[in-house]
Amino acid sequence: MKKIILGFILLSVFASLIKGQDNDTALVFKFSIDKQIAAPIWRTTKLSLQEATKINADYVLIHMNTYGGMVDAADSIRTKILDCKIPVYVYIDNNAASAGALIAIACLICLLFAIACLSISPTLKHEGHVLGKLRRL
Repeated sequence: MKKIILGFILLSVFASLIKGQDNDTALVFKFSIDKQIAAPIWRTTKLSLQEATKINADYVLIHMNTYGGMVDAADSIRTKILDCKIPVYVYIDNNAASAGALIAIACLICLLFAIACLSISPTLKHEGHVLGKLRRL
């Protein structure tokens, strides 16, 4: 519960910075990605972003904890997030691996809990040689 509260505090700080005024209130639409990335999560994301647009939300917050899943579903989710007119933030509670990482990096702001992990496996040639590696900045 403390992690979720921390996420909302961080989101409200970012919202006030972006809005530029301390007295404005922002409408945040939140949904979770906490299962394997597959067709049901794609449907949940699509419906959530439609609902956020319908209610004129200022921001969308995705609470994420997933080990990944199907890349085709993740790519569809990524595209929907990139096409969304509302800024989409992601709060990674514990893990965003593989397909989850693809979704997370499509968001405007990616917040990670102190022990959270954002992991992407390296691209391999068919012989098994690593083509590229992610580096820490």
